[in-house]
Amino acid sequence: MMILTISCVIIFIFLFVQTFFLGGSYLLGFLGMAAAAAGIVFWILFKTAKKSRIAAITAAAGILVSGVCCACMTFPAKAGTLQAKVELIQEMVTSKDTETAEERYEECIDNYGEDDDVHLAMAKYYLSVDDTDDCARMLDWVKNQTTMDFYLTKLEMYNHTPQINGAYITSLLLDAVEHHPTWEKGYLLLGIAYTDNQYDIYKDAADYYLRKAAALDPTDGYAPCWLGIVAYQRGDYEAAKEHLEDAAALRDNDIYLTNLISYYKAAVEEEVRQ
Repeated sequence: MMILTISCVIIFIFLFVQTFFLGGSYLLGFLGMAAAAAGIVFWILFKTAKKSRIAAITAAAGILVSGVCCACMTFPAKAGTLQAKVELIQEMVTSKDTETAEERYEECIDNYGEDDDVHLAMAKYYLSVDDTDDCARMLDWVKNQTTMDFYLTKLEMYNHTPQINGAYITSLLLDAVEHHPTWEKGYLLLGIAYTDNQYDIYKDAADYYLRKAAALDPTDGYAPCWLGIVAYQRGDYEAAKEHLEDAAALRDNDIYLTNLISYYKAAVEEEVRQ
């Protein structure tokens, strides 16, 4: 008889995961969890009252109802499974026209409710067609605005803006590395953003964040390359040469990085000759 109760617990946990994490139907999920919980509670009550037969019947009834709910949520090919949701979002992002993308978006909302993943996917679609206004609108609806995916999407949106505001980008990246202190790319982008400013205090900030990036990922050649650029901008050509040599050892087959290193190496050599 204990097996019946354990089965109720297992089904309850399965329904909970399906309902809140796998995009299952809320109605079926809550109904199934209520049935499983009722089976457990009544089994305990009747067992305590020495009514083992009735306890077994209630536990079996809880298993039957919650099991049917489980089956209805798991086996249909239509909406209600994680795979169906992923496929629908993929169709949205890769849509060939805005009308189709928005139809898929509405379908996602109807089937799964308001969801950060759906809003972010629609924001990415709008970016792909250079619609930054609607992208910003979608990002405003995202509830958890501290995820790395959110920061990357918003950063890309700023980069699609004709007149890029450097202050917005640095502010966004400062928030990003605060929430993700081990995100090497965030520190790298922050350091690069600060190199555009001519004042020494910003060069200090660029140097600081680029060194953080280099420490977090010693295999990435971009951080030492930009450290070399910062040193070049400050007139410290010896340090610039060392950083660029370090970057060259890590460039692999990255053509852009190779060209960037070559350009600043030539610039450093030209300054030294003068």
